Amino acid sequence: MSSISLGTPLPPQRRVLVVDDEPLFGRAVARAMRKHAEVVLEWTGALALDRVAQGEQFDLILCDVALPGLNGPDFFERLVDAVPELEARLVFVTGGAVEEIEAKLRRTGRPCLRKPITGAILISLLERRAERE
Repeated sequence: MSSISLGTPLPPQRRVLVVDDEPLFGRAVARAMRKHAEVVLEWTGALALDRVAQGEQFDLILCDVALPGLNGPDFFERLVDAVPELEARLVFVTGGAVEEIEAKLRRTGRPCLRKPITGAILISLLERRAERE
């Protein structure tokens, strides 16, 4: 009788929410992380907040600073009000912050990465988040 090897168990599926109005950035993140996480793309802060309000879970949230309508820091404030445990999971990204948003950004205390961001950095962020659980 032969044994069947099932291989090593797969890690739990991670989920990343990308809130960015630049479709190319969102697709680049999805490509870079396709072997490590499911990437969900939303183009506005309001749509992203709807997902969270409906109970969707995310291990990492990448949020552009300068979004149309609800900017990144304002999205962050509403996110923390709605689901405080997601505060530590948010990382801002920017291609160049607008001056009036920079003060709000600093008050959040959240990290901010400049675009372009390498796949290795994205994967490292996700792995560090997984280590905290």
